[in-house]
Amino acid sequence: MQWRLDADPKCLTPAFFALSDLCRAEAMTPIDGFLSFLNLFVPLYMTAFVLIIALVFMPNVNATNQEIESKRKMLLYLPVAIVSRVASIRQLVDDILQQRSNTHDRARARRGGGSAG
Repeated sequence: MQWRLDADPKCLTPAFFALSDLCRAEAMTPIDGFLSFLNLFVPLYMTAFVLIIALVFMPNVNATNQEIESKRKMLLYLPVAIVSRVASIRQLVDDILQQRSNTHDRARARRGGGSAG
């Protein structure tokens, strides 16, 4: 029985540590690979996302906004008599005013204010 107690620190414990190191190395290989993938993917994805927003999305939003503003500005050149008599122009003006009213109502609701009345 004494030989087992003497053999433990000399043979068994180092063998268990060597085996645990081998198992740990095998388990850490895929984890290290995944962490390397994340270290490359996340910065590349974020860079591509910011570039797409800056170079594609925002110019389209600005172009659409300018187009809408130009339509509104063109309505200012029309005489009141034409706007009030031509049904299609009157419909366009009513739609623009309705959209503007809805936008202001939503902004007021977001700020926590009630409707003005």
